[in-house]
This record gives sequence, structure tokens and C-alpha cells, in this order.
Amino acid sequence: MPIIQFPDLTEGYANECAGIPITTQFAYCTTTPNTTEPCKKSLVKAGFKCVSSMNNWGHPVTVTTFRKLDLYWYRSSTLQIKPCVCAPVSWGGRSVGGRRLQATGCGFAVSDTLQHEHYWRFHTLMRMPVKPSKHQLQWLARCHYFKIDEGALSSYWVNGFDPDKYTWRLERTYWNNLKFGLDYNKSITPIRQARYDKNRKKVFDGQMAAYQNRLGIQCGRL
Repeated sequence: MPIIQFPDLTEGYANECAGIPITTQFAYCTTTPNTTEPCKKSLVKAGFKCVSSMNNWGHPVTVTTFRKLDLYWYRSSTLQIKPCVCAPVSWGGRSVGGRRLQATGCGFAVSDTLQHEHYWRFHTLMRMPVKPSKHQLQWLARCHYFKIDEGALSSYWVNGFDPDKYTWRLERTYWNNLKFGLDYNKSITPIRQARYDKNRKKVFDGQMAAYQNRLGIQCGRL
């Protein structure tokens, strides 16, 4: 069943999108290495276009294994299409920092909030105002987003890479050149990284204090 994630955005499964009635201005789905070529061709025939590719960072990755995700995008030809009542859904019921994992899988997310630490490294479709603010544009540019469409209610941005040029080598080189390597726990900005390291140290110190307390109690009983 299609899911209306925002008033102007429908999400669907790749093998269903070609045949479902779309009542919002935009729609999207994602494909994986397991998606068949006939399915991809049916999406294109129905008006969808592959607009972004990126590795699935929701799963462990090594230098030799990865799972590419392709974002397929649809724009309705109906100019006066009306906004629909949305019922946002997050895969597995999970939602992190305003980011909703898409209902059809764990490697892609949708959001309209620029807050999460790792948007830059998690394939994400971002819903923004039709005309984003200067601050929002700076954030989007810094976190590797590019605009894919603009509608009556919003504009849509996505990170990832040009699907016509995408290779795993290209993406790996990109992150390595930023000196982040394949460690997706690192943030793209020094301020965010410092905050992340501080929180991680706080958790570690708490764990060590609890351990030393338990050890002291045990020693006192000996």
C-alpha cells in the first residue's frame, strides 16, 4: 500500500509504484541490488526517474561489499493536484532526531528537520520550504545535498551521487577525501564531532565509574 509521508509526497514499494494511483504532487521509491530490471523499466515507463544513488549505510560495509540504493522520483503531471492528509510511517516504528526510516526499508530516510548528526552519511530525502533560508541552504550544501524538485508546497533535496556516474569507488573516494574514511560515526563538522566525542566520553566515564563502584563493593566483601 502507498504511504503519504508528507501532504505532497507518497512513498511506495518499487514493485507497486508503477501501478498505484498517486494522489500527491510527488512520489518516490527506492531500489536495491535485488530489484529486477523489468521492475526498474516499469518504473521509468510509469514516469519515475532515478535521481540519486548511495550506499546503504544502514548495514555494515567493508571495502569489498556494499549495497547500492537508488532513489526513483516521480512528479505528477496534474498541475492543480490537491495536498493529501498524510499519515507518516517509519519502518519498524523507529524515528531518530526527526528522521523517519522509510516504510519500505532501513537504508533510506525522509525528513523535514535539519537536526540529525548523521544526515550527511545516511541516504535521506529532505523536505524543505519552497524557498529555503540562507542557513538551510548552507546546511544542505555542507551536508552534500542537492535539489531534485520544487513544488507548490515544498522543495525536495537529497544527498547521494549522480546515478549515471555512481560507483562504490567514487563514494569511497569522496568520504576518504573528507578524511572521514568509512567511519560513519564521524560528523561532517568539527563542532558536531566535538559534541559527539564529548557525549561518547561522558557515557564511557559513567560506565567506568559504575564498574569501579562494583569492583570496590566486591573488594570490600573479600
